[in-house]
Amino acid sequence: MAKGGDIKYNEDMKNWNKQDRFVIGAIGIYIAVMVLIVYTKYINFNYNALDLAIYTDAMSHSLDGKLMFSSIQGHNYFGDHFEPIILLLLPVFAAFKSGLALLVIQTMAIGASAWPLYLIAKEILSSGNKNLYNDKSEKWGKLIVLLYLLNPSIWMMNLFEFHALTLALPIIFGWYWVEVRAKREEERGSRKIYFIWFVGLLILALMVREDVALLLIPFGVMFWRQKQKKYALITIVLSLIWLVGSLVAISLFDQQPAKFVGYFSLEKLVNLGQVELLLGLLLPLAFLPLIKWRYLLLGGLVYLEYAMLGGLGSIVIRGHYATLFLIPIFVALIYGLKDFVEKKNKVLNWLGWGVPIILVLATVYSLYYLGPIQVLNKINRPSEERQEIQTFLEKVGWNKTVLASYIFMPYLAGGNNVYSLHYFMLNRQQYSNKRYITPIEWGYVLLTEADLRELALQYQDHSFYGQFYNQGFERLNYLLLDYNVVESGEGMYLLTKGDGKKITVQNAPFEGYIELNRVGMTESVIYGEAGIIIVQE
Repeated sequence: MAKGGDIKYNEDMKNWNKQDRFVIGAIGIYIAVMVLIVYTKYINFNYNALDLAIYTDAMSHSLDGKLMFSSIQGHNYFGDHFEPIILLLLPVFAAFKSGLALLVIQTMAIGASAWPLYLIAKEILSSGNKNLYNDKSEKWGKLIVLLYLLNPSIWMMNLFEFHALTLALPIIFGWYWVEVRAKREEERGSRKIYFIWFVGLLILALMVREDVALLLIPFGVMFWRQKQKKYALITIVLSLIWLVGSLVAISLFDQQPAKFVGYFSLEKLVNLGQVELLLGLLLPLAFLPLIKWRYLLLGGLVYLEYAMLGGLGSIVIRGHYATLFLIPIFVALIYGLKDFVEKKNKVLNWLGWGVPIILVLATVYSLYYLGPIQVLNKINRPSEERQEIQTFLEKVGWNKTVLASYIFMPYLAGGNNVYSLHYFMLNRQQYSNKRYITPIEWGYVLLTEADLRELALQYQDHSFYGQFYNQGFERLNYLLLDYNVVESGEGMYLLTKGDGKKITVQNAPFEGYIELNRVGMTESVIYGEAGIIIVQE
């Protein structure tokens, strides 16, 4: 005869097989599709936005004993952002020494974050019922997972570059699920183990980046209002300590006060980017999270951070910056759907089953018009151009000191001492007035006209770097006096010391479009002048 415990176990397993395998399958499909797209983008040399190159460079230097030093930036990466969680990825990176490994890890983390989100939805939507879960809560949980995995901001942060900030998604969702579950387990006397998990995940979340604390502190305030005082105090106290400690660490690594603090300005608080941000983040969910707007306030401190940096708008929607906004948005969505399930909202009650239909249509519409779908057809380079780049990289090989422009850096940083051509021209470090210190001699110099045009787009009229832009051509041409072309392609040149043709670079009128096609961040602008390369016969 089966015992009661055996019956319960069998029922739980049946429930698992029936209800949860859909979510596991959806996550698996998402990861498989994204890995394929990311791999295609990588082998077509389309990671040219610098971030992947910097992470690859810093982790490669870490394996050589120079903890998170980036020759591309000219300083320690922890002098920009304090992200010690990245060190946990070093063993995996050491096995491949390729930025592709980081991209796959990021994809798996983003996809896996849908699982704790699903658990949160089941807990919240079934609260107040005698059974731990019910079919209705799990069905709505599945819908939330689909809305999440098809969210345009999720796609764009996954397809743009690698950023450690995206690792916060599975950790913070898991952390919040532990807190929600602990409240339901209070009567069973098993909260101790939940609290241990809560603190562990809290510390792990803080390790992602210094400003994660700005999201966790409002969560702590919410826990206090919900009478979860132990959880509230540990969250608020640890977050404040970590935030202050991180800013001190950043200053020490960069040997100057935290540089981004100087960019904050109250004058930037009000701008049109706020409207663009709200539309871009809430439209995919048909603005339903606004029903529970108090939960959106969990992202209030993060919002103020980006607003005072002047970075609201498409730059948030189309990159990794959306990470810390999506968490409170989906929490608000879950509580909004809870009102619908429990028939507490007249508008939602009137819409009835039109609610899930509207949510799906809004997400699909946004995925096409706000997401990267329209530019995915540009992910493949012409085969001849791709082969030319590959030839350049093979010619350089490994263990060289290289000065390179955007397109080459991510693929050289895993095994070379790589320096950035654009920071060399500007003679300034990233986000700093410090001079860009470089070696006296180079094994190879790699540059393209396309990257010089992008340099013009980014820095010619820049509020800070603009003053150094024109001097950069004189600085680069002086260097090129000692280097000759050993390999060339369509607008691409590989130089080293020895026999070969000379080239010079000058700022000249340019007719046409300069396009930044980064799959998730595309910008086309008519520009007046840009750098061109002249080959001397």
